[in-house]
Amino acid sequence: MLRDARTFQDRLAQAYSPGRRHTQLLHVANDGETYGHHFKFGDLTLGFALHRSLEAEGFAITNYAAFLEANPPEWEVALKAGPDGLGTAWSCAHGTLRWHEDCGCTTGSQPGWNQRWRRPLRQALDGLRDQAGAVMEEHGRRLFRDPWRAADAYINVLLRRTRSVTDRFLAREGREIRTPAERSSALRLMEMRRNAMLMYTSCGWFFSDLSGIETVQCLRFAARALQLAETFSGVRLESPFLDSLDRARSNLAEWGSGRKVWNRAVRPSMMDPERIAAHYALADLVHECPDRQNLMLAVVHRRHRVEQAAGAPAPHHHVTRFVLNRIQVELPTTLEQARLVTACVRLGARKVVCAVGADSPDEAAYRELADALRREVQTFESTEPGEKRMRRLLATRVGKRAFGVEDLLPDQRLRILQWLAHGLVTQIGEAYFDLYAQNREAIESLQRAGMPAPREFAMTAEYVLAHRLEDLLREHRGDPSKTLAVGRVPPLAQARALIEEVRRLGVTPAPEAISHHLVGLMLAAIDFLGQTWDARVAQELAGFLDALGGWNVAVDLRRAQDRFARVILRDRVRPEPGATRVAVGRARSRKALEALAEKIGFAPEALARMDRGDGKA
Repeated sequence: MLRDARTFQDRLAQAYSPGRRHTQLLHVANDGETYGHHFKFGDLTLGFALHRSLEAEGFAITNYAAFLEANPPEWEVALKAGPDGLGTAWSCAHGTLRWHEDCGCTTGSQPGWNQRWRRPLRQALDGLRDQAGAVMEEHGRRLFRDPWRAADAYINVLLRRTRSVTDRFLAREGREIRTPAERSSALRLMEMRRNAMLMYTSCGWFFSDLSGIETVQCLRFAARALQLAETFSGVRLESPFLDSLDRARSNLAEWGSGRKVWNRAVRPSMMDPERIAAHYALADLVHECPDRQNLMLAVVHRRHRVEQAAGAPAPHHHVTRFVLNRIQVELPTTLEQARLVTACVRLGARKVVCAVGADSPDEAAYRELADALRREVQTFESTEPGEKRMRRLLATRVGKRAFGVEDLLPDQRLRILQWLAHGLVTQIGEAYFDLYAQNREAIESLQRAGMPAPREFAMTAEYVLAHRLEDLLREHRGDPSKTLAVGRVPPLAQARALIEEVRRLGVTPAPEAISHHLVGLMLAAIDFLGQTWDARVAQELAGFLDALGGWNVAVDLRRAQDRFARVILRDRVRPEPGATRVAVGRARSRKALEALAEKIGFAPEALARMDRGDGKA
């Protein structure tokens, strides 16, 4: 049904009964992942149906509020109470037991699995909910007229978090909240309450195991609620929470109990001003960050920066280097602020350490710290005693809380690990290129004699090919007119030559190694074709697609199809300046464009439809 917008539209139309006299509402409810994730191109089918075909058939897209306003209800219904008066659920035959018991409802887990983890998980969350509720009662009564009514009204802040909306909320719900500390406390209470509700998100209970990403996300909400509650209670709430959670057992031996899930998948995601500061400082060590940066849900302001390096020069990356920052971390959701000092040091070629502590207003002490780090860096030796001395200096002079690359979020973690490994990767890459150049002729001789290329050489050839294609694409992006100018070999021809070279050696490159670069070259050629309407470029691209088929290299053409439609087939639908020149150029290269359109996957009549101006490619 989702392969064709007309079929989708006809199926929906069957739900309409022309014989009924009252207004009809067609309700469609299914998983958003259906469109594109579970059914390829389902998102395109849905988009076309909503914006084109359904409207043409007389359907009007609405929602419940708008429909009820225009059509007031005439009937009243009563919902079933369900077992024990706890209600019913469409996905559980046992009322709502799926959300706190091993009722037997599952998503089709492995044989022998159970969901007995649900009860201890629910008990742990209920205990945290009660503790957070006690915090609301004790501290909320002091800050709000009615903290529970305020929690309901907080939705207005969530929908539009601006200074004026927040001010109105605090003025209407608060008890003369004046100072910045009182404003921050009030908002921390609201965020605590919000996360205490989010931790009950339905999908956390729906799936088969405690270690699933859905349940882990619920635990992350719980972690934030716990973190905020502790700022008021002054008591460590995590220990009793983990005692309850520890009774929840995963079906997977590697995860064990809920405590292990917490320690491995939840605790590393917990953010506070110190960890945000470390995240900023470690990234700043790789590439200097701006003085003001939005980082996750925080804003980081840098007040001062000191940098010092010693040792071997780049690009070997064995430099011992430190960066000292004085920063202020602000959390807009809770108006928390922290002034901190960070010191990040690269210890030789592989290690990075960062210390974070409170920033002292004593300028002389800050300058003394910077001087001490300079001296240590200048005399540093990459030995175990040298590293211990550096870590001891950071702990005593900056702060005892230390961070490493493992404390970063995954995106920055990968970036810094790549930076640390850059020198090693460069050396390995140069060795691959040398091995390929030194042994290519010998492998060609073996190939002519009927001996397949050794696996080790095939891996080397694949690496060299991927990097040469990447260089080719980078050169083109730097100066499109240079590489595609008349009289010069187009990039596609060069790419074909590179692939045919390694295939002569008996090597068939894996699609995942080169497809990204090949698609990039196709897009570049289509863009150039849209500027020049050069039939030779269209022919070259068509030949390139034929060659890919002969090489058995599978390439996803969706991006090329989208670009071709936008660049080549657009002008009859949306005339632009120079459209006459474009039409003349397109007419001259008509046959080449038709052949290319078919190779990319368009119907042969695509160009003809565009010329008629009906916009249906």
